[in-house]
Amino acid sequence: MNILKADKTYINVLTDFRLEYLSVDHELSEAQRGQFSAQITDYFERNLGSVCECFIAEKEGVFTAVIFLIKCEKPANFAFSNGKTAMLMNVYTKPEYRKQGIASRLLEAVIDYAKLEEISCIDLSATVMGQPLYLKHGFSMRGNGNSEMRLKL
Repeated sequence: MNILKADKTYINVLTDFRLEYLSVDHELSEAQRGQFSAQITDYFERNLGSVCECFIAEKEGVFTAVIFLIKCEKPANFAFSNGKTAMLMNVYTKPEYRKQGIASRLLEAVIDYAKLEEISCIDLSATVMGQPLYLKHGFSMRGNGNSEMRLKL
């Protein structure tokens, strides 16, 4: 198995993985698929290699899993004294390749990359299925008394 750091030649692969990830919990209409595909492709064209880094697992010529790391710089605080933070997104392994350690290898590659980039912390929203993977790699529940919240505009 190979772990690849994606460049712009992989945008179609990344877009397809993102659409597949979104399709797990939501049925996408053709109109939504077209709209999302255009936006996702545009996002990668503008951000891949700068604020967004993606890693892809490849096994015997098949792309099996992907992980996105979205980098952000914020004013410093006690959790990120240098201001460099990141968020994991779209951690996804194709169903037929699960339980083979692929996501674990991808996560290790992302963590190593984040350390080289001097990122202070990586945040994520874990699914129930993903929690054991993240806990195994040192992630902890935030438990800081705050709750994830969102204002939809």
